[in-house]
Amino acid sequence: GTMRAETTGPGIADNGILSGTGPSQFTITFQDPIDASDSGTDTAQWIAFGTSSSEFFDATFTTSTLSYQVGQKAYVRVVDADADDNAGAPDVMIAVITSTGGDSEVLRLTETANRTGIFNADTGIIVSDGGATVHGDSIIVAAIGSVITVSYVDADNAGDTSLDTATVTGSTSSGTLLDSASRTASVIVITDTINVRVIDLDENSTPTGRDTITVTVVNKRSGETEAIVLTETSVSSGGFE
Repeated sequence: GTMRAETTGPGIADNGILSGTGPSQFTITFQDPIDASDSGTDTAQWIAFGTSSSEFFDATFTTSTLSYQVGQKAYVRVVDADADDNAGAPDVMIAVITSTGGDSEVLRLTETANRTGIFNADTGIIVSDGGATVHGDSIIVAAIGSVITVSYVDADNAGDTSLDTATVTGSTSSGTLLDSASRTASVIVITDTINVRVIDLDENSTPTGRDTITVTVVNKRSGETEAIVLTETSVSSGGFE
């Protein structure tokens, strides 16, 4: 016969799961129901704790990453087989992202399916290089060039910890002139409306609101300049029009 050994908390008799928190010892005892003098025992050491791993990932959880641009979201995966406590449903766990600037965000990770021991934080945390440091706002504030760290501590074994780091980088901006129909324009007709679009993720300095930037349009022939204030198209988009 078989049964499963798990770190499931309080043991429940005859449920097919032998619970333990390690290190400890399990003993099996056999008693012949016909011959009282016929019995046997065996023991095994219970080693419940595996080694966890933590990694930063892209949004699809297909590629681990070493860096995030300002304005992107950071995604985290933790693998810990002995955190798979519930045989009937995906489990949840907690990890923490911190920045060298003192910000921190608590992540709730959900097991990808029953019995996998793989936990993803699907919602992601916005990486920002500006704005106030507010714990619990799903935004990690970190300077460009600094690192953010994800840390995990096994709730069943404080000695099992893992972490990963990622560097915060700036983004490369791009600017585009648009015609009145918001199409990319190489030629602007006299009397036509000139629109400007700029993409710059690290100008998303207020992730909870729409930011503004100022650009300058120059007439190379006459030297005339016009300053235009662009507003972010949506919260944390990094696109300005």
